[in-house]
Amino acid sequence: MNILKWVGVTALSGFLISVTTPLWSYLARPLVVEPSLAHADAIVVLAAGIEPSGSLSSESLRRAVHGLQLFKRGFAPVILLSGPRGRSRAGRSEADARLDLALHWGVPADHIVVVSQGTTTWDETQAIASALSARRASTALLVTSSLHMKRARAVLERRGVTVLPAPSDDYLGVPRSPQQRFFLMLRVLEQGAAYLRYRAAGYI
Repeated sequence: MNILKWVGVTALSGFLISVTTPLWSYLARPLVVEPSLAHADAIVVLAAGIEPSGSLSSESLRRAVHGLQLFKRGFAPVILLSGPRGRSRAGRSEADARLDLALHWGVPADHIVVVSQGTTTWDETQAIASALSARRASTALLVTSSLHMKRARAVLERRGVTVLPAPSDDYLGVPRSPQQRFFLMLRVLEQGAAYLRYRAAGYI
């Protein structure tokens, strides 16, 4: 019973420290890559999911909008929008929804590349690298979440693409409330574990 009590107190203390201090902001730093915005052959926007209703998830929309803003600012002549084939109940894939958004923003269809292969970062980047190679594009502004960037950049660079990081958020600048710090903790644990898993598998 004393052991269980000690475990409970320790877990509660750890949780309270996590949601009331900037602990996870510091622990997240090894995963974060500084932005490096410069002209490139293409802008690559990684997938992030679609809601059952057919709307882009908040993360997917954030990435797509950031990529479109970079395109509108003239950072690259082509924008590549990734989104797996899995469809929502509304019958749209993430790629479909992002393509519609890009066209709504006035991006010419011949300046948009859609990639629908892959449900993991490893498979997704393989399809992206092939699409870039077909267009003789060797440099890419990579748009994804800041905590995903280090792993995604390493995988894409391994496939021969020169990557310029263009994170779509600033997680370290966000946490102000306990809820935000808790969310950051979950994201760091998720992406940290994924990065270590890719390292162990020899992907990066």
